[in-house]
Amino acid sequence: MNDFHPHLSQLIANVQLESDAQEDKYSSKQGANYKQLKAEGVLLQPIKVHRKTYGYADYPEITFSVLYPSESNAFRNGASIQLICDNEDPVKGLLLYLDGNKGEVRLFAPDFPDWIEDRGVGIQLVPDQRTNTMMLKSLKLIPDSKKLSQLFQSIHSKQSNEPMEKQLSTISFNNHQLNDSQKNAVENGLIDQQITIVHGPPGTGKTTTLVELVQQLVARDKRVLISAPSNTAIDHIGLQLASSKINQQAKIDFLRVGNNTKVDERLQGYTIEGKMEEAKLKTTIKNLRIRSEQLRKMSHQYKRNFGKAERDQRKLLMQEVKSIRSEIKTLQHSFEETLFEKAQVIIGTPIGLCDNGFQPDEFDVLIIDEAGQCLEPLAWVLFDFAQRYVFAGDPFQLPPTVISREAEKKGFSVSILEQLLINNHPTNFLDTQYRMTSSIAEYSNQFFYEGRLKSLSSTVENETSIYFYDTAGADYTEAFNEHSFSISNEQELNFVNKLVSEHGIDPTKTSFITPYSGQLLLAKNTLQNFSRISTIDSFQGQEAETIIISLVRSNSEQEIGFLADYRRMNVALTRAKKQLFIIGDSATLGNDSFYSGLIAFIEANNGYHSVWELDY
Repeated sequence: MNDFHPHLSQLIANVQLESDAQEDKYSSKQGANYKQLKAEGVLLQPIKVHRKTYGYADYPEITFSVLYPSESNAFRNGASIQLICDNEDPVKGLLLYLDGNKGEVRLFAPDFPDWIEDRGVGIQLVPDQRTNTMMLKSLKLIPDSKKLSQLFQSIHSKQSNEPMEKQLSTISFNNHQLNDSQKNAVENGLIDQQITIVHGPPGTGKTTTLVELVQQLVARDKRVLISAPSNTAIDHIGLQLASSKINQQAKIDFLRVGNNTKVDERLQGYTIEGKMEEAKLKTTIKNLRIRSEQLRKMSHQYKRNFGKAERDQRKLLMQEVKSIRSEIKTLQHSFEETLFEKAQVIIGTPIGLCDNGFQPDEFDVLIIDEAGQCLEPLAWVLFDFAQRYVFAGDPFQLPPTVISREAEKKGFSVSILEQLLINNHPTNFLDTQYRMTSSIAEYSNQFFYEGRLKSLSSTVENETSIYFYDTAGADYTEAFNEHSFSISNEQELNFVNKLVSEHGIDPTKTSFITPYSGQLLLAKNTLQNFSRISTIDSFQGQEAETIIISLVRSNSEQEIGFLADYRRMNVALTRAKKQLFIIGDSATLGNDSFYSGLIAFIEANNGYHSVWELDY
């Protein structure tokens, strides 16, 4: 393998480094206590359980809240977790979602543990070794496959960047509102070339373009596999595919697979479970679940501190519950096989898709959305399933999440999209943004996109639509919470209320975003009636009429932490449609070229103010 390609060897080594780093960070170490685990941002504890239900495949699920503010940036939707409690065996599970201090977890167990509502229960991240194993397995298959080895050489070889000559007859577009750059991307996606790249900066209609491409492919009787590195991104494109407005001329009956609870109700009919509800299988499975629930209730008579006979009886009852679960899974599996055979478009995360036993070249086209957040080895999990590939995303928004700093230094955080762009693969650049006023878009346009982005917003330009409120000299100092190990800035939150009053802001049309989860949780207890209160990372792909950003960092050391990742700020700066307000400390931020340039840009657009103007 070392003789095949040095980059492949490095990728394999990086996956192993990442796996080791996850083990080191997430696994309970000898002598480690809850305080240490919370300090490392891998434990939410204590939690309060609010509701217990049985969800997909009859797995137990809980909704919960975190009782104290905690640093939770690493707790991404779909993360592998375990439920822990003192002196009890942990229970493995999956984090379905976490929004602020509220969330939901699915447990991989036949039933809820007896101690689930005890004091001190917590949710701990665990290494996602299943994903790491799948990535390693896929990488190691490359040298022995002619198709995959040629694809690898192509991805890692310098290209001429000359666009392919189109060989298509006139296309009848379903969406008549597409601009020329979007039409060009669709046309190139239909050409028989192995790789197509769609670079979509914020607000340029990347998803709209992909939906049109999928419709055109389906009309040509092509089978399409669509993936993205997160469930949130997959649900976003799923909702666009499901939209009756978009699909009125070319409706697509796709299949959404994977762990997709908490999806929009408009997508329920496209999931395996939703389609099962419409089939005759529904009544059979419902009766089995009723019987399973009756047996569970009977077993709950026998608590863990009863005698041997009671424990044995409970064991027998739970064995029958397990047998019923097995029967339900068998029925579901047979039903799913039929769905997969009929589906022309299937969407899901890479790991969710690879569970389904697809064959090599089973699909004509693989589309990876948000490819700028997709680790290259994660993309290789899917490549063998398709013959052609479309990569869509923006390398100047949030990158893939990497735990190992050593692997990051050796290039592991370079996404599959970045790798293609590094080697000059031909790119379809979507050149018109429709979301923001031109003044809101312009700093990102100049800093990230070389001024290539045109603004064609329907929003009427205000005299000023981007503001920076400077906290320098006002003693808005950041605070570090030793209990929750999170950073917050209460004075910035207090100032938000003054900002709302001064500018006549409608909170119901306004979203508050911040880079730090400590500030997020504090904001949820402080701010009222906002349409959304979110971290920047969770807000990627979304928008609002008005955005207020709290940057939090204010210290004499001029430490800005991960604000130094400008891609995160590009996400934050490009969410607002009409008005953008930024609250920050120029004394802390000003030595950084990106932030000093941003403040100077806003000042040139008459949007610079000091908080003193409203404080006194």
